[in-house]
Amino acid sequence: MQIKGFILAFFALSGITNILQAVKAEVVNKAKVKEETKETTKDVAKEIHIIQVEDMINTGTSSYILNAIAAGEQKQAELLIIRMDTPGGMLESTRNIVKGILNAKIPVVVFIGPKGARAGSAGVMITMAAHIAVMAPGTNIGAAHPVNFDGKDAGGEDIKRKIVNDTAAFAKSIAKERGRNEDWAVAAVKESVSVTSDEALEKKVIDFIAEDLNDLLQKVNGRSIKIGEEQKVINIKGASKISIEMSLKEQFLTFLGHPNVAYLLMTFGGLGLYIELTHPGMLFPGIIGVISILLSLICFNALSINMGALGLLLIGVALLISEMFVTSFGVLGIGGIVSFLIGSWFLIDSPFPEVALSPYIIVPTAVAFSIIMLTIGFLLIRTRNTKPITGINGLKGRTQIAGQDVPTGIKTQILFNGEIWNAISSEDIKKGQEFKVEDVDGLILKISLYDKKE
Repeated sequence: MQIKGFILAFFALSGITNILQAVKAEVVNKAKVKEETKETTKDVAKEIHIIQVEDMINTGTSSYILNAIAAGEQKQAELLIIRMDTPGGMLESTRNIVKGILNAKIPVVVFIGPKGARAGSAGVMITMAAHIAVMAPGTNIGAAHPVNFDGKDAGGEDIKRKIVNDTAAFAKSIAKERGRNEDWAVAAVKESVSVTSDEALEKKVIDFIAEDLNDLLQKVNGRSIKIGEEQKVINIKGASKISIEMSLKEQFLTFLGHPNVAYLLMTFGGLGLYIELTHPGMLFPGIIGVISILLSLICFNALSINMGALGLLLIGVALLISEMFVTSFGVLGIGGIVSFLIGSWFLIDSPFPEVALSPYIIVPTAVAFSIIMLTIGFLLIRTRNTKPITGINGLKGRTQIAGQDVPTGIKTQILFNGEIWNAISSEDIKKGQEFKVEDVDGLILKISLYDKKE
């Protein structure tokens, strides 16, 4: 029996051992298959990332492009295509974008398209910085004179000349790095030259012309480019195209980066603060005004502001306010409107109309702002002028239905006679009950329940 038991135990142990070895082999085989599948997938699942850049180049655009490069590097995308149509933009944002493209670890293609698109000013630098620069027929590139130069009060033309020369050297260094036409790059900055797609190809500003995105992908496949110190052959066969949209933050930054938005925020902010100062206690206009002013400062931080024009804006506001207190028969008011308009017109110091304030925004906004300020001031002065007829003492004995609960002895803000007052009640007053003003202590109403039998 013992021998039989040993024999059974031996066979059982051998069976378990064989099962464990089989399981181990299966796990190893699955791991190998999984690794091979992973390597195969890595080779096949290629991605082409595509982003669309339109309108001005600003902080929002810079964030969008740099984030797209980072995402492409993380996913090891085969290609990043920047479809671009821009009149230009801010020089500092352009420098950040160019630096990101020059140091990108994946191929970056800038495609000026579709037909009718352009790459002006900042767009020239970004296009030349690309590993591969492409234009659609019927497009143009050039006019790269610097946008955000200022400092007229501190040297004027000398400061401008220094920045132009610095920008020209910047453009030349980009062209040299990518093997493009250095002389044309300098001329685009200093002389604002602009060329068509055919001329750009002839002058070796771009690499080739493509009808559309599909044509571009066919022509770019198989090209060899230099990334860092290594040569890379672009192979996009079977690659999937993925469009990358702007995030909400990037859209918000792009929205704030437009001069017209900055101007409107500043105007609305000033109007909100004016309403709050003339009608203390409303709170909402003051809060909106402060937020708008702070947002406009964020915008102006990325724009080139003419300080003289900003001074004219402030003088215009001061004259409009003075009209309410000084009898000038409209002279101060007219002067304020003219000063506000001129200040608005020259507020953004830019040689390009595309990145300056639009007259279709300036005139209606300035006129509406002036009319609103004059109207509010007129109503305020009329209200003040009517006060001596009754005086604060005229409020004594007046009654009103309570719009809210007023606890005993606690200073509470109430709406009385169309105005917000601080009130202290000698007894609890419930919403809907009628109360009476017993006395006025400065700006505090002393109230109590109204007894109709009195």
